[in-house]
Amino acid sequence: MTGDTNAPASDRAARAGGEPGDGHDIVTVGEALAVWVAAGVGPLASARSFTLSAGGAELNTAIAASRLQAKTAWCGPLSRDSLGEFLRQRMLAAGVDVLASKTDAPTGILVRHRRLSTVDVVSYHRQGSAGVALAPGMVPEEVIRAARALHVTGITPALGPSARAAVFEAVEIASAAGVMVSFDVNYRRALWSPDAARSVLRDLSKRADLTFAGLEEAILLTGTTGMSGLVEMAAAMASVAGAEVVVRDGPHGAAAVIDDQVFEQPAFDVVLVDAIGAGDGFTAGYLAARVKDESPRRRLRQAAALGAFVAASDGDSEGSPSTAELRLLESSQDVDR
Repeated sequence: MTGDTNAPASDRAARAGGEPGDGHDIVTVGEALAVWVAAGVGPLASARSFTLSAGGAELNTAIAASRLQAKTAWCGPLSRDSLGEFLRQRMLAAGVDVLASKTDAPTGILVRHRRLSTVDVVSYHRQGSAGVALAPGMVPEEVIRAARALHVTGITPALGPSARAAVFEAVEIASAAGVMVSFDVNYRRALWSPDAARSVLRDLSKRADLTFAGLEEAILLTGTTGMSGLVEMAAAMASVAGAEVVVRDGPHGAAAVIDDQVFEQPAFDVVLVDAIGAGDGFTAGYLAARVKDESPRRRLRQAAALGAFVAASDGDSEGSPSTAELRLLESSQDVDR
């Protein structure tokens, strides 16, 4: 992958305590999107103002993990347009090392509006976009080999054959180097049908050392119906994935199966503001603890905390907390002084 030639070496290794050439804790490979969010509640046609933010599952996870002091890199195509520069700056500001392959393809766009106070509507505009341009050969082999973990999701393989091949290439590089592979299923029905997705997502989950799935995604991969319990679904996922599986279900908590041992974690009780991005926050919280060899219970607790912070905040990743802020979930005070 061609480095981001617009960024000096110090920016390309923009992490506290990091130096160019140091191995990263977490490397993600995927897509970055410009996110336009309509203000207020109602039809999109009636919106009069929008906010601009950065999005994309891998980007969200990288930012959230970086705020937890994990040395993190995001790798993928970025457009030379102004939105591509905006995304680069957002990641750098969060301490994420940006290893971008520049492209003339435009930045993909996500537009969302709140149609009802409890329902968000999301539309994607990514045909011919930078993220779709991801291809084999763009994957930074030396960066992946030096990392503690590679993180990929099921969204990028759905963007097209080229992006899919690049994800599998990254996974093969990591596996050959003994680097832990983390995979978040992240099924998106707008991108592909369940039948088209199932075999690809199963293949990735089998290759991964650590797999994350929502409850419905676990049902998709296992074909199991009639189960509603998180522990049951985590056990079912363990039969089609690697040695470490985490199944989450938002406010209903999460369960993990790790080397045949079962662990459960209730969700933190917060007022829901914006659920989009909460799953990526959960994944980041778990993965940041995992690369630091924290215990399974601490991994799950930190994951639940990150998911709660994001769900209780506006934006895909804006609500991701720093390590110091995690204690606020335990606070009995309305004001932190």
